[in-house]
Amino acid sequence: MEMTGWILAGLFGLAAFFFWRRGRAEPGGPGRAGTTAGGADVASGEDAAERATDAAVRGVVRYLRRAVVEPLEAGRAGEDASGILEDARDALDDLAFFARRLPEDSRAVENLADVIQEVTRDYTRARGVSVRYSGPSRPVRARISREAFQDAFYLLLENAGRFGGGQTIEIGVAEEGNELRIRIGDRGPGFAPDALRRAFEPFWTTEPDALGLGLPHARRLLRGQGASVGIRNREAGGGEVSVTLARES
Repeated sequence: MEMTGWILAGLFGLAAFFFWRRGRAEPGGPGRAGTTAGGADVASGEDAAERATDAAVRGVVRYLRRAVVEPLEAGRAGEDASGILEDARDALDDLAFFARRLPEDSRAVENLADVIQEVTRDYTRARGVSVRYSGPSRPVRARISREAFQDAFYLLLENAGRFGGGQTIEIGVAEEGNELRIRIGDRGPGFAPDALRRAFEPFWTTEPDALGLGLPHARRLLRGQGASVGIRNREAGGGEVSVTLARES
């Protein structure tokens, strides 16, 4: 296992970076210090930041132990090493993706239909899952950061493909007054009650091999562009994620 040392070094370096990132208070976030008498707001903000950091540390450690350390230990113990290093590297790549700084806010007016269909083509090529798109025949415009929006939308497709069992994903775009609503629906069993409550909680997942950051990170990217994100179960079956954002004329 020639690459084991490199993998472990990357593991610890990445974990340290991620913990540092999570420990910093984001602008406007719960860690912002207040200025009220007695420092009550300051203490409250610091407590919230500490809780968020603790949760992040526990989540990252669980994921690294499960996805990287345990497979490497199994390889060292003499189990079949084929694919172990590749899987460990993939796990670190996944974590590095979520640890990246958010893209700079470089929003511009884009035809959302074109942006969505570009992402769906990339997703279908990568995963082999078909996507059915429906929406207005004319351009539908919104002010977005293209890179961040595409990253978020790809994560939503990944979620729909995973829990839809690889069946066709349905995307609908509709104009509703001054807003655009995008719906991503799958044909799986839908969201369990716990998932409806906790799906946006970082590191919460029902899948043993998942990190539990896909939906939280997608929502974070989209909220940074003024969009709102919600989930529900469709009456016809399956789960649905909706994204609502302002429409540009």
